[in-house]
Amino acid sequence: MHVKKYLFIISIISFHWVHAQENNIQPDSWKWLIPSQELKIKLGKDTLTTPPISNVATKEWWKAFGYQELNILTKLALEENNHIKIGETGVEASKARVKYAKSFLYPSVSFNPSLMRQEYSANRPLPFDVAAQRITNTTYTLPLDLSYEVDITGKINNQAKASSYEWQASQASQNALELSVTAEVARNFTRLLTLDAEKGILERTIQSRQENLEIVETRYKAGLVNEIDYQRAKTELSSVMVQLKNNQLQRNDIELTLSNLCGQPPSTFSIESTNLKYLAPNITYLLPPASEITRPDIQADEYRVASYQNVLKSAKKDLYPSLYFNGSLGLLSGETEDIFDSKSRNWLIGATLSVPVFEGGRRRAQLSINEHQLQGSENRLEQKKLMANQEVEQALSNLSQVNEQLTIQQEFLSAAQKAAELSSQRYRKGLVTYLEVVDAERIVLEAERLQAQLVGQQLINTINLFEATGGELQ
Repeated sequence: MHVKKYLFIISIISFHWVHAQENNIQPDSWKWLIPSQELKIKLGKDTLTTPPISNVATKEWWKAFGYQELNILTKLALEENNHIKIGETGVEASKARVKYAKSFLYPSVSFNPSLMRQEYSANRPLPFDVAAQRITNTTYTLPLDLSYEVDITGKINNQAKASSYEWQASQASQNALELSVTAEVARNFTRLLTLDAEKGILERTIQSRQENLEIVETRYKAGLVNEIDYQRAKTELSSVMVQLKNNQLQRNDIELTLSNLCGQPPSTFSIESTNLKYLAPNITYLLPPASEITRPDIQADEYRVASYQNVLKSAKKDLYPSLYFNGSLGLLSGETEDIFDSKSRNWLIGATLSVPVFEGGRRRAQLSINEHQLQGSENRLEQKKLMANQEVEQALSNLSQVNEQLTIQQEFLSAAQKAAELSSQRYRKGLVTYLEVVDAERIVLEAERLQAQLVGQQLINTINLFEATGGELQ
């Protein structure tokens, strides 16, 4: 009975899956689409809100975050990043290949002057029974030679189109590279903001712990508390100071990463300490399949599919005969003084029809190679579209979870701060030991740092979402 039930459920699922495949059903909305909401998060003495957005260009998505420092770093990366420069040379090379491919649509004309001096053997065969003589002959030639393959099947035109699509693919790949670099700059800048926010929290905590240590030391010398409380106060102060040093170490690593992304020498590159000012921007994102169209990496694969289609057409037409025209027009003489004489004119013209008869299956094999290349390219395109949708859904899911965490974390932090304040008051009245104060302040420190980390994670998830949708603003 259970087996029949499971088989029935599987058959229903299979039917819907096959129906969706046959009708090529595309999603018209994201699974984790986030409703527009205005968050206000308190971080230290500041209240963070979404940045004011005005006059943001469609492709300059990073400006939506509201950080001028990020705008400067991104501009520097787009101008100086070496990977982008390498990509630009590749685009120019692809552009030149288009010109090269199109050149075969036109005749080839060349000027080939030559001088040839030859001595004939006295023992050469002659058609008549006479004695041959040694003869020296000089030939001067000034020809214009022409060769032209007539594109009767459109083979050469398909090759030119394939090169043109490859050029467009390289341009789209360059856009994808620029999007990747700018996103990586934005992510690292956000990590820098988070570390600077944590640095401020740690410095305030160190100041508070130093004040606590002075109070505990005074009470210890007065005999009001034991040495354990005094040592705990010193331990907690040292612990936060170590965390501050680790914070600076992480900041140095990110700064070095940004110097590489911006194409700058690490020894002269530095970023001033800043802080978190805004939450992630509230943006309406493109819905599928519009996001697929805007993603430059998907555009690149679409162009490559079109290129392989034209390569395949050219390979099919290569199985048919080819027609060639050859000609030459110029001057030919045995003496230099007669080379420009009217009687020295010399010309020839001819046509050749090349019919492939037997080449060991070479052209058929090339055709099979091109067919498989096209199939592989189409499969890669479909996989890229699936991955694009997965990346968008993943970013939306992460962003949704972080927004919920921020709301809950804010309530937790507020409660922890009140508890720490009460513990400190109780300790000064001698009602509790310093251990309760230490625990309460440690919870506050962890909560404040987690709050800053969640804001940073919200920004990073939004950056990931921009990258996943192609960096387009709607």
